[in-house]
Order: sequence, then structure tokens, then C-alpha cells
Amino acid sequence: MKKLYLIFLWHMHQPLYKNPKSGYYELPWVLLHSLKDYFDMPYYLRKFKKVKVNFNLTPVLLEQIEDYAEGKAKDRLLELVLKPRLNKKEKEFLRTLFESLPEPMINSVEGLKRLKEKGNLEEEDYKDLRVLYLLAWCGSYLRENSEVVKRLLKKGGNYEKSDRVALLEEIFKHLRGIIPLYKELFEEKRIGLSTTPYYHPITPILLDAEDVKVSEPYLKLPNIDAVFEEDAREQVALALEKFQKTFGVKPKHFWPSEGALSEKTLKLFLEFGIELTATDENLLFKSYPQGNKFKVYNYKGLKVLFRDRGLSDAISFIYHSWKEEDGVKDFIKNLRNIYEYYDFSPVVSVILDGENPWDYYRENGKRFLELLYQSLEENDWIETLTLDEVSSLETTPLEHLKAGTWTGSFSKWIGSDEKNQYWEKLAEVKKEVGKSKWLLVAEGSDWFWWAGELKGVFGEVFEKLFNSFLEVAKDGA
Repeated sequence: MKKLYLIFLWHMHQPLYKNPKSGYYELPWVLLHSLKDYFDMPYYLRKFKKVKVNFNLTPVLLEQIEDYAEGKAKDRLLELVLKPRLNKKEKEFLRTLFESLPEPMINSVEGLKRLKEKGNLEEEDYKDLRVLYLLAWCGSYLRENSEVVKRLLKKGGNYEKSDRVALLEEIFKHLRGIIPLYKELFEEKRIGLSTTPYYHPITPILLDAEDVKVSEPYLKLPNIDAVFEEDAREQVALALEKFQKTFGVKPKHFWPSEGALSEKTLKLFLEFGIELTATDENLLFKSYPQGNKFKVYNYKGLKVLFRDRGLSDAISFIYHSWKEEDGVKDFIKNLRNIYEYYDFSPVVSVILDGENPWDYYRENGKRFLELLYQSLEENDWIETLTLDEVSSLETTPLEHLKAGTWTGSFSKWIGSDEKNQYWEKLAEVKKEVGKSKWLLVAEGSDWFWWAGELKGVFGEVFEKLFNSFLEVAKDGA
């Protein structure tokens, strides 16, 4: 019987925010997304017995979640919560975090709406803001199941030290349940799991920077003569090791950082026994203008999925401004159009960020996702698959693949003056020290993505972290 096979891959990732010099987490994004997305995303799925999805968990993210869950993380925000009074710099940091909150998150907490409308915050407001800010990040699970969170939301302000202590205790209890939830659903075969080279580098650039010119022949490359090929290998080897230690099995599926693939990257994955990878549809069409993104391709034994950009981007960037019912109807309608157009069973790959989009949805996306999963259960012409189940599908040979990323080009990570300076600094230290864990950290895609683009406090922190990794690498720590 003809089916539409639907493969969801929710990508979960944050770079290493721990300063190697101080040991402090400079930014709290791992902590904050742990309060909602990292737990809620698999949790939503539990009541939909017929729906299967996949999660890509980067090793550097797993490492940080564990650090927080074990109570080892020194975090600037957490320390502010317990301080009797905040100094000017601490207030500025808290205010910056507050002002970066999307409107749906502010509107989800009455006390925060009040402070937003007030504008000029007084001393007492900062005492409450610490608690209210954390409450804004509490996802549906905590809001529905934690008596502490429910009580503090209802209280709305005038928080005492006992309230702050109780909230932190509840947070750490919650953090300890994240990775076990993935393990449970993975072992039940309700979800599939994949991973990424350890610190999320742009692997094609590490293997051969010249490959970026396939997408943009006039892109100006940095002046580097260091060789990063062994680092690319180590990033993959360390990822395999971390995944196996965490989940008890060797990973068979890799989402390449930023969907960045090249033929050299495919060969590297084959070398390590990877069985399936994925990228954006644009790489298929650049390589094969008549290619079909609704088929599973096979490169010398390595299966390759091509992401449906329209459907993936609709969830990421469009549906949050729609009524949830309308977004789900549109998504299912698009699937139906694909199903009816082809005389074979199409394979639709929907691959996107599993954390950040929900900041812009009402209820952190809970209603949208539950309606979506319910619709998938009700339409028997759709079958959701784990990545392991893709192995049973027919494949089409993939003889070659032009290098590229999920955006199409590499220009978000290399080519501008600021990004090239980062590569040149990295290469200089690489030539000097050869091999270092901190060089691997500095190869992460996020530092290059934001170089020259992220301004203000957050931009300063990203630059500080990148430079700290290089400095510690040079010192041999």
C-alpha cells in the first residue's frame, strides 16, 4: 500500500559556554532550554503512541546538560538568583537577558508583562526579575506538574529567599530527568537518535577549505596553511565515543553540523561506519538538477536524506504567527499534495532546530505540536519513521555531491573579514600547538556564524569565549 513516509529530525545543539579559564558558564542557554525544550520535546510525544520522531543530540550539548544535572555547573545566572543584592553589572546582565525574551515568553508570565510595561526597573523589581525570568523559561511540563512552579507563577512577585531556593531545587530535579527520558524513549523505539561531530564544526571546511568555492567561487578565503583533517577525524571519533557512553550503543546516524556536506565528508563518515546522514535539498539540486528530494539516496553504502526546506522552514519561521490549527492544516495539506503527486511512496524529511522556534510560539509550541502529532495519527496514509526504519526503504544511487550547507553556501561561517580573521587566528594556534581539546572547541560553527554579526553583550561574550579557547590551547592547559 502506498504511504507517505515522514521523518522528523529535531536538532538540539548549543556550543560550549563554559569559560576554560574561570570554569563559569558565560551564557545560560543550555540551562534555559533544558527547562523547556530539551525535556518537553520528547515529553509531548509520549501520549501519541503511533507517532515516531528523531532527535539529533550534539555531544557538546549532552556534556553541558550532564554538567548542570550533576550540579557541577557554575552559572552566572544561577548565582544571581541567590544573591541578596545585585551590583550594577549584574543588573545590566539580567536586564539584557530580559530584553532578549520574545514577546510570547514575556506574555506567558504576568509579572514579566508588568515589568515590561513599567520600563524603568527599581531595586525591588530586580529581586523579582530573577525569579520571573526563570519562570518564563519553564516549559509546559514544569508549569503543569511542578507545585513549586505553579505556586510561584500564581504569586507573581514579592519573592523571598525561600522561593528562590525552592525554584532552584525544582530546576535541578528537572535537569536530572532529561537524558533518562531520551534513553527511555530510544530503548522503546519511540524515537530515533543521531549525533554530530563533537563540537559542531563545519566539517567540509576542516577537510578542505577550497570546497567552499563550489557554492561561491568568488568567496574570499582566509590566509591559512594549517591542516585540520585530523581534527575532523577526531571530532567524529569523539562523538561516537560520547554517544555510546551516554546511550549504550554506537550511533549509526549523523546530522552534519549545519547540514554541511561534501564528498570528503561523506567518505569520512563511511570510514567510521556511519550508515545515514542528511542535508538540505539545495545540495541535491546543485548536484542533480533533476533529483527528487522525496527519495532516499545512497552514496557507496551511506544513505543520504534531503531535507524539505519549505516544510522545515514553515515550522521554524512561519507557523508561530498563525493559529495553531491553521498551521497544522497547512502542513498536512502540503504532505497530501506530495503524496498525491507521486506514483511511489515519497519520503519527506523535515529537519530543523528543535529548540529556538518554540520561543516564538504560544505555550512554547505545545498546542501546535500536539495538534500536529494528533493529525499524523489520524491520517493513515502517513507513516512516521525513526532513522533506523529508513534502512528498510529503497534507495537511489548518489554518484557525487557538491559541497554545501543547509543555507546553501558557507558564507555564514567563512568569507567575511571578521570570519576569516577567526580562521586565521585558529590556524595560527593550530600550527603552534598541533593538537588540543580547546582547538576542537574553537572549531565549533557557532563562533564563526556570529563573528562580525552578534553585537552588544552577547557578541562580546562569544568573542571572549573564542579567544579564551585559543589562549588556553596555546598555554597547553
